[in-house]
Amino acid sequence: MAQFKNLEMATALSMHHDIKIEKSLFGLRAKAVYQPTGSPLEVYSVDYAPEASKQLERLLSYAPEMLLEAAATLPGVKPSQIGNTHMEACVSADRKFAAVQLFRYSDLMTSPITDMKCYEGDAVAVLFEHLGL
Repeated sequence: MAQFKNLEMATALSMHHDIKIEKSLFGLRAKAVYQPTGSPLEVYSVDYAPEASKQLERLLSYAPEMLLEAAATLPGVKPSQIGNTHMEACVSADRKFAAVQLFRYSDLMTSPITDMKCYEGDAVAVLFEHLGL
């Protein structure tokens, strides 16, 4: 499992009004907490096959309130051992909050495909079911 401080989206997520960063062990470890529920964030770093990229982009293009309706028509995607699409995600342990961002590997570098998207409430469970996590 990846560490929060190693995520490319860590800076953007640390500026979210509902996220608090707690540093410990002389600042070597950082833990993110979803403040409304006090739940720590679990970090995911997952790769997907190239053909899943468009499905992931489409899924994340929906506004959080529209995701519940749209998910019924969208197929789920499965993580791959190797792929050029990389997803970083942080999810609260109680599944009430999620932040997700997609990246593409190209020329030994990662470049963002989407902006960081934040989801709360019921949309989190639907999102993670479709992401294969």
